[in-house]
Amino acid sequence: MKKQQNDKLNIISSVKFLGKYLKGHRIQFFAFYIGWFLDSIATIIAPIIFGLMINQIVYYKNVDLFFRLALVYLVVMLFKCILYFLVNQIYAYNWVMFNLKIKRDVFTSILNADAQYLSNANTGDLISTVQWYSSESMNFIIYNIIHNINGVLIVIFCTVYIFIINLYIGLLMLIAVPIAVFISLKFGKKI
Repeated sequence: MKKQQNDKLNIISSVKFLGKYLKGHRIQFFAFYIGWFLDSIATIIAPIIFGLMINQIVYYKNVDLFFRLALVYLVVMLFKCILYFLVNQIYAYNWVMFNLKIKRDVFTSILNADAQYLSNANTGDLISTVQWYSSESMNFIIYNIIHNINGVLIVIFCTVYIFIINLYIGLLMLIAVPIAVFISLKFGKKI
């Protein structure tokens, strides 16, 4: 117990610790991730289709292709709306089940704590631990793991797309993205 209190948490040890709470809910978390990923892809594709629509009507005066692209755009936006609803349903379920398991374990550890610790502990700290730290664990999974994986995949997708559009802008993006990531990581730790 003493060794665990002195260890600093990093991403790998945090994932290992929180992994035991994901047992029995891996399919729901995987479905949540896939839904969020598809929503991110649809968010990227929608402006591309919209740009193609503008090009077809303004530059090429191709009304037939404009309407076909408008139909595709409408389907993508409808897909995003349905996906948004489904992803939020899965998220709500995961949130409740994950928090319940963590709160139960935290409460059990408080009940099993020695009397000296409980007499010295502030009641507000104990309540805060049970109520809020479980929510922070879920935020860690969502924002530090799922968002980062999706962010990396989206940057790769966008970089490839920019290279297809223009080689020079793609090279500029290859220089700018690592600098932006470095600045974000450096100042993110301080913040």
